[in-house]
Amino acid sequence: MTSFEQAVAAIGEIKSQEELKTINRYLIERMRWLHRQAAVNYSVGDQVEFTNSRGNREQGQVTKVNAKTVVVKTLLSNWTVSAGMLYRVA
Repeated sequence: MTSFEQAVAAIGEIKSQEELKTINRYLIERMRWLHRQAAVNYSVGDQVEFTNSRGNREQGQVTKVNAKTVVVKTLLSNWTVSAGMLYRVA
């Protein structure tokens, strides 16, 4: 059993709502940290690619890096994209 599977099994055994709320708060904070770390990997001028809300692939250039999102300028518009959804283009 992997450590992930062990963690899920342990959470499944918890009976207290307070303990589950504590775990939930920790998970939310961990997700926020991961999003911030993803944004750190990009700089203004980087060429990136992402899938837009319509399912189409977009390519563009990073124009601004925020704490959790990145602004990408494409041919037709600017997009604010979660850093975790971006891929570098060579």
